[in-house]
Amino acid sequence: MKLKPFLLFLFMFGNSIVNSAPQEKLVKGSVTDAITGDLLYGVNIIIEGTQIGISTDLNGKFSLPMPANGSILIFSFVGYGTEKVTFTGQAEIDIKLSQVVTKLDDIVVVGYGAQSKRDISGSVANVTEKNFNKGVSQDAIDLIQGKVAGLVVTKAGGDVTDSKTVRLRGISSLTGSSEPFVVIDGIPGLSINSVTPENIESISILKDASAAAIYGSRSASGVILITTKNGMPGKTNV
Repeated sequence: MKLKPFLLFLFMFGNSIVNSAPQEKLVKGSVTDAITGDLLYGVNIIIEGTQIGISTDLNGKFSLPMPANGSILIFSFVGYGTEKVTFTGQAEIDIKLSQVVTKLDDIVVVGYGAQSKRDISGSVANVTEKNFNKGVSQDAIDLIQGKVAGLVVTKAGGDVTDSKTVRLRGISSLTGSSEPFVVIDGIPGLSINSVTPENIESISILKDASAAAIYGSRSASGVILITTKNGMPGKTNV
């Protein structure tokens, strides 16, 4: 029976040691959009010159082990400017990030995305509406015939209803067809005659393997990307 008081003493002594252990000091805060005030999730916070960092949670909050005075906290997020804050012992830091708008020189559609024209390593030709051939057009090829180097269009006869033969990279036997692969508004494998010329905004021609690689063996004869017109923001016109 004398064992119980001794165990009770050990329990109370151990509990006092845990309670007296120093607690880790944290600096807390939140990150919001400077204009809308929305809390930002996934903002990176790192102590400059170290590997110590964390990201904001779903509520835009963060807590970080308190650094030494004079340390610099770096706040960064995609689409927003980077903010640097010097830590001077404050327990809470609230940051507002401003969005950054970058002006691109020229955009070219590549596969399912877009890249700046100066960053393109493959051979890409982009023809917009202002450069299309004028007059009556039977299909999309009429709009760009003679506009793209290496794009050869032939007809079996003089009948206007005869189908055209389009060759972009010569004759290929890999796919069983030497016609370029057509993608309309991101939907692959469509016919070039499935969209009227009046509804076309731009046409991009992917000539070589590096530019068209995303489409695999289907792009053996090149790829024609067609973007149709969409509604524009602003006043409604009929």
